[in-house]
Amino acid sequence: MENSEQPLPSPAISPPWRHDRVLYLPDGARLPTDTCIHCGHKAVKVISKSIRNPWNPATWFSRQTIVDIGLCKKHKDDNNVGKALTYSVLSIGVIMFITGVVTVGFVTLIIGLLAIVVSGIFRARTLIYTSNTNVEPLPIKGAAASYLEQFPSFEVEEDS
Repeated sequence: MENSEQPLPSPAISPPWRHDRVLYLPDGARLPTDTCIHCGHKAVKVISKSIRNPWNPATWFSRQTIVDIGLCKKHKDDNNVGKALTYSVLSIGVIMFITGVVTVGFVTLIIGLLAIVVSGIFRARTLIYTSNTNVEPLPIKGAAASYLEQFPSFEVEEDS
């Protein structure tokens, strides 16, 4: 008996598109990495970036949707400095928070907590981010206008 089973065709993946300054990324779609997402110049480095919501603390340090993006030399260097500052402020915040708990120092505890919050918001907001991690397609903000020009523009129905 001959095996007549054919592999199922993969479902079509919709390409990314834009509306105003927001880039919409359907599930499974990829962004072009040959240009810098932050300025539109030629990319020299491709990084994997988690798309986070700066106003949702649950997304700050957890694993989120990961997207490969291209960065030019300037924005690659800026991203590296941003990471170093983020983790430095986070480390200082955690140390101050623990010190405040151990010594029952209310002011130290609050300053440590504030440093952790600032670090989380900054981490979520660097390069590109989203206002909602639970929708499809994923709305991505922070891309340069020159980068967005390569995508088709469509109207979006606003949720009531």
